[in-house]
Amino acid sequence: MRRMAALLVCALLCVCCAFGALAAPSPDLTRTGSIHFRILSDYDPVPGGDLWLMRVADLSSDANGNAVCVWVPELRRLTMDVNEAFTYENAKVILDEALKSGVPARRTWIDNDGRAVFTGLKPGLYLFYQTVPPAGYDTLAPFLVSVPMYDGGKWVYDVDASPKPQIKPTEPTNPTTPTLPTVPVVPPTSPTNPTNPTSPTSPTSPTSLTSPTEPTSPTEPIEPTLPTEPTAPTNPTQPTKPTKPTKPGETTTKPDHSQTEPPTTQKPEPELPKTGQLKWPVAVLAGAGGLLICCGLILRGKGKREEDER
Repeated sequence: MRRMAALLVCALLCVCCAFGALAAPSPDLTRTGSIHFRILSDYDPVPGGDLWLMRVADLSSDANGNAVCVWVPELRRLTMDVNEAFTYENAKVILDEALKSGVPARRTWIDNDGRAVFTGLKPGLYLFYQTVPPAGYDTLAPFLVSVPMYDGGKWVYDVDASPKPQIKPTEPTNPTTPTLPTVPVVPPTSPTNPTNPTSPTSPTSPTSLTSPTEPTSPTEPIEPTLPTEPTAPTNPTQPTKPTKPTKPGETTTKPDHSQTEPPTTQKPEPELPKTGQLKWPVAVLAGAGGLLICCGLILRGKGKREEDER
């Protein structure tokens, strides 16, 4: 009922505007106009959705200069009077006939501020409808708007329209089927007599503790052995005197190879280093000096003989 009342009020306003336009002096039919829509719900803009526009009647003037509306050629089969078209039922009939007859239509989208605009409209009667509603709302009912509109004793070519959308009712959810009451549980049988508790067993006597064994006496330590005394170093052997060198021309005795068995060699014992003994070097140096003197004398005499022979 509330929706129908709102539609009737809107239709009556359109009818009053249309009758005022028809009774007013002839408008300027060469001028174009526009329609500005503002979609509000409790003074809040409703964004989203579309709006379609159809020009269903032409506006002209008769011989007396009065404005007259005539159906467009596609709707000439309609028998209703144009002045009686401003109701929801008639607007629905006109929309069905226009869709069947292929009346041209224009489409625009409602912006985030709930506004939509159609411009460049020739004088005439226009039908509006909606196919895509805003989210959470029903589609707008079809309605008619005339361009221009007579208001305040003059023709208004830029018309404002504010159709009010209806909130889409939420679909009722299917009630859940009630669950059947559960069958009462059969009372339990008489309780059985409790069994006599078993008598506790007597604790076993603890076993006697074994006496600890006596510790063994420690063994006496072994006395350390005394170190052996170091052996005294052996006296070094006296060096052998050097043999007298043979004079030149003397024959040396050849070694005797008549012995068949080689002399046994005895590995010399390691001698201790000789430190502080300076006698044998003196004898060695003296013998070497005498040998050099003899060699010099021999060479000198040999040289004199060679000079004498020359």
